Amino acid sequence: MRRFVDFCIIPSSYEDEILDGLIKISRLLDISLIGISFCQLKQNQISKIIMKFNEAGIDIAKRLDITPKTRIELLKELRKNRGIYEIICVNCNNTEVSIVASRDRRVDLVSIGQKMTLRSIRKAINRISNKHLEIRMSEILTSTKSKINVFRKLYEEISIAKYNKVPIILSSGAKNSFMMRSPRDMAALGIFLGLDKIEALNSVSKNPLSIIKENRKKLSNRWITEGVEIYRVPKK
Repeated sequence: MRRFVDFCIIPSSYEDEILDGLIKISRLLDISLIGISFCQLKQNQISKIIMKFNEAGIDIAKRLDITPKTRIELLKELRKNRGIYEIICVNCNNTEVSIVASRDRRVDLVSIGQKMTLRSIRKAINRISNKHLEIRMSEILTSTKSKINVFRKLYEEISIAKYNKVPIILSSGAKNSFMMRSPRDMAALGIFLGLDKIEALNSVSKNPLSIIKENRKKLSNRWITEGVEIYRVPKK
C-alpha cells in the first residue's frame, strides 16, 4: 500500500487557523507526510508546529526553499542550513544558479522559476545529476501567464527530465488548505503532462519518501559519512 506525500506546503502564515486547515485537509486526502517550508522561524517554533501535526497522525519534513540570485548566495545558504533542514529545494531563476544547484550534493530538489525561458529550462535540466525535479501545481493557479504557456512550460520540464532520467516530484506548493490537492489528482495531472501511470504515482509517493528516508539517516547521530554509520551492539 502506497504512502502519499505532499512535499511542498508553503503556508501564508503559521497561525493556528492556517495550520489546523492544513491538518484537516491532509487527513481527508490521506496524505501521511507533508513537507512544510519554514521561513524565518526559530527551531523551538518549528518543533511546536511539527508536534501539532504529529499529534494528528501526520509526519512533517522540515523544508527550506531558497531562491538565490547568485552562486555565492546559494553556497552561503547551503553552508548555513544543510545540517538543520531535512529538505532543501533551490528555486532556479537563472542558469548560473541552476548549474551550481544541479551539481551540489547538499541540494535535494530543483525547481524551475517561471521567468526561465525554454532554452534556459533545457540547459538547466540537462545538467541535473542525482537530484529530483519538483513540479508545483500552484504554478498553474498563480502564474500571470496564460494557462497554455504554463502547461507548455511544465510539459517541457517533464519531457526533458524524462529524457535525462531525472526523477520527478509533484507537489501542490499550497499556501493554505484551499490550494491543496489530493496526491492522485496531482498524479493525474502528471499523466496529462507526459508521465506514465507508475511514474506519476511514484512522484507523489516513492520519490519524495526516498529523499526523506536518506536525509533523516544523514541527520541522525549514527551517520558519519557516505557508507559509514555507527552501530551499537546491545549488551547481553
